[in-house]
Amino acid sequence: MQDALLNPSLGGKANSQASDSAYATTLRWAARIAWLGVVLLLLSQFLINERSIPIWDDGLMWQRYDNILLKYGYIGWNADGIHTYGLTSILFLIISVPCHLIFHNNWYHAAILTAFVGTIAFVLGLTTIIFRITDASRSFPRLILACLLSSLYFFFHQHFWELLGSGMDTPFSLLVLSGFLYSSYRMYTELRSPFKLALWAPALYLTRPDMCMFLAGVGLAFLLGSTKEHRAYAVRFGAYCAGMLAVLGVGLYLYFHSPVPLPFYAKRHGYYDETFEFYCKQYDDAVWANFRAEYGWLAITAALSAVFLFFKGGSHRWMGICLVATAGVFTWYISDHVMQVMGFYGRFYMPTVIAYVFTIALAIRYVSRPAKMLIRPQDYKGIGVVAMLGSLFMLGFQLFSAPSTLERQRVMKFGSGPLGFTFRDGFNEYFIVNGEAVWPSLDVVQKFDGDVRLASTEAGLPGAWMPNTYFVDTAGLNDTEIALHGLDGAKLLQRNLDVIYFHGSYPKMNASILNAPNFWRDYRYYHTRKERILDVAVRRDYKHFAELDAAFRKNEDENIVKNYRADQYSDLFYGRVLTDSNDLFQVADE
Repeated sequence: MQDALLNPSLGGKANSQASDSAYATTLRWAARIAWLGVVLLLLSQFLINERSIPIWDDGLMWQRYDNILLKYGYIGWNADGIHTYGLTSILFLIISVPCHLIFHNNWYHAAILTAFVGTIAFVLGLTTIIFRITDASRSFPRLILACLLSSLYFFFHQHFWELLGSGMDTPFSLLVLSGFLYSSYRMYTELRSPFKLALWAPALYLTRPDMCMFLAGVGLAFLLGSTKEHRAYAVRFGAYCAGMLAVLGVGLYLYFHSPVPLPFYAKRHGYYDETFEFYCKQYDDAVWANFRAEYGWLAITAALSAVFLFFKGGSHRWMGICLVATAGVFTWYISDHVMQVMGFYGRFYMPTVIAYVFTIALAIRYVSRPAKMLIRPQDYKGIGVVAMLGSLFMLGFQLFSAPSTLERQRVMKFGSGPLGFTFRDGFNEYFIVNGEAVWPSLDVVQKFDGDVRLASTEAGLPGAWMPNTYFVDTAGLNDTEIALHGLDGAKLLQRNLDVIYFHGSYPKMNASILNAPNFWRDYRYYHTRKERILDVAVRRDYKHFAELDAAFRKNEDENIVKNYRADQYSDLFYGRVLTDSNDLFQVADE
């Protein structure tokens, strides 16, 4: 103190250091509060949208796998002892199994909880990673950019909330990729054990095998690194990844009789007939066009950020280039080599968004810290407080706001639950709102759960609603024999199926079943298809045939009256009378 009095320059330096310390402290608090504000804002938006979003049909499949795993101790689709690699994201069971245990008496609630847990983990994880990579707590401009980056990629996708609330593995998969990229960033700086970083290889594969492309992208960034230590690290990292993936592949083959998920076979070109592939390609092109419109700006910004990193990014100069290039290869693979069955709202492309966000965040970190703005240090904290209060207001507003049109329709049918949540009483209501448009009289079939053998291409709701039923997924997504060898109608009927649903988009598969020996002798076929509704066939000697026949005849009559011309009605009615007459005079073989 005396020195400061004797030497004014020392006193000024001390004051400057004290001011810098106060500035840094308040900025750290502002960053923490701003982080909380962004998280609350995103979760409040998800909450209001989730109230009116039903779980997707395929999102219910995990509940059936959860039940088999907990009840019988293996990963499978049916309780027949056969291990089934139908889940692309096996690792997602880490979330779905505990949620299933919590709501073991209401699987629809379990699916909702799964979506909530996955989304909350994703929002918390990625927002934290963005704030850390950008080093937001050390520069006010970087803090502002981190807040914008953490939220804009959400709001520019019109259906991002539905992707998160669908019950699918999308948020979990994006979280795993985010974790890997953040670990890569840390390892790139510190050059710690390549073995530890390579542990992400099996995690990525068991989450989404195609995301392993980013292993190659990160490895290339290390290989192009500025020092020989980075290049040596890349070699060891690549060797560890290859070894782990090889061991994993052998293990998966021994356990599942397939080293890759069954959807890998079913979603490749050439598996289904040309008609289905044609319409699927048209849909894929539309999805890709929408994705470009929603995230083209993000890809361009990431590319520019990669160029900026190349010149200003120091040791990370190759990281952005390699990630953006990998995202481009990933996009090409999904667009040209994958049939995007259930690829709603570009969910197959979403890992590229994480790569773009990570690249932009890394570029923000290298933005030079400008001179302090003419704002008092305490004002920085105030900005964060305002952001948090605004987010809390949004949260309360969304929770108690007027319901959407879709919500009001559901309230009229099922009433309103806590905090305005509707349509949350289970599969019966789910079927009324969504299932009747696909599976005719599935509610009647469901009454015989455990006493019926069922087949359908649309497997989510029936599989979860009828957990004790032997169920064949004729699309091959959950059936190893069909996925590896294609559907053979004669072999399928050897499984003694009682009820078979037929989807109009699979004419080749349908023909294989309908032309199988003795099909028309053993089964009664009902023309119930209109728009999305499926046709159906029931085994004539099934012990509950009378009950199902009455239900499906009613569905067929309603379909004929509403959708058939007079000449079509006459032909169909004549065929039905002829079939019923033949049934009266069937003579059993001695």
